Amino acid sequence: MRRRAFFLLIGLLVLFMLGALTPDAEAVQVKRVQRGIANFDTDDVAALASLTYSVDQTKSIILLNVSGDSVSNNDQNWFYTADFADNTSISIDRAGGNSPSSVVWQVIEFADGVTIQRGITVVNGTNNSAGKQKSITLAALSTTTASGTACGTAQGYPYNNFPCRALPIIQVRASYTNATRTDEVVFLPSFTNNTTLFLERSDSGSGKVSSIV
Repeated sequence: MRRRAFFLLIGLLVLFMLGALTPDAEAVQVKRVQRGIANFDTDDVAALASLTYSVDQTKSIILLNVSGDSVSNNDQNWFYTADFADNTSISIDRAGGNSPSSVVWQVIEFADGVTIQRGITVVNGTNNSAGKQKSITLAALSTTTASGTACGTAQGYPYNNFPCRALPIIQVRASYTNATRTDEVVFLPSFTNNTTLFLERSDSGSGKVSSIV
């Protein structure tokens, strides 16, 4: 689903349970990694990349790395989101373009040990706390380690209602035609508890809207 111009889009939000992030051993197997490069001409805003092998989207994530030249450093040229078009292709998008660029992509498919949550939400664009912060409700995440120890106890914290085997991945695209709004598209994610993802940015421009996908 493509979001356009006049609003700021923070793309694909993925949460996946990764046992390797805990001190306890847990089986998390990578089934396959597929890589490629999507090239964007000056005014291209979308590219479709084909996968060699079909994937299970419920066990797969997409990672992006952007490069380009010095034609323009406007934010719209360098912030991209990606999602699965189907099981054999991914769609990579930016909100606008006046400079060529290239996006190196990776699709990582896990065999097991991973649960992925995806979704979309909107952040008010006004420059106040409502425009800078957003809480997103999630399906309950595990609050125990692989061995069954409460996450707080295992990490030495005095509380046990936060997940220690979950990782947020946020991708961003912005319609800004300047290079001075970057602080409005960079969000810091954290968990308030095992059912709430909290996002915060340092600034937000009046009249702009942010969406988390």
